[in-house]
Amino acid sequence: MEVIILHPKNKEQLSVFKKLFKTMDVPFETKEEEEIVVGYDANGKPFTVSEHKKNIQQRIDDVRNGKAKIYSPEQVLNKILKK
Repeated sequence: MEVIILHPKNKEQLSVFKKLFKTMDVPFETKEEEEIVVGYDANGKPFTVSEHKKNIQQRIDDVRNGKAKIYSPEQVLNKILKK
């Protein structure tokens, strides 16, 4: 069966949805946005919104602090092709 994913715009909408589903005896679950899995790392481990935000902030900080490695398109291609 299909699954419906709702994105209420405010707490009032969320409350209405919850009441409706309870009244209709429709099972549902809620999660904080920060707990939602948004992707997987190279090893297949899932990562959440909060982990993704931390990772992005770390990369931004690395660039600001001069710690980021900069690669040319040719270097990236060679790395992918393992030349």
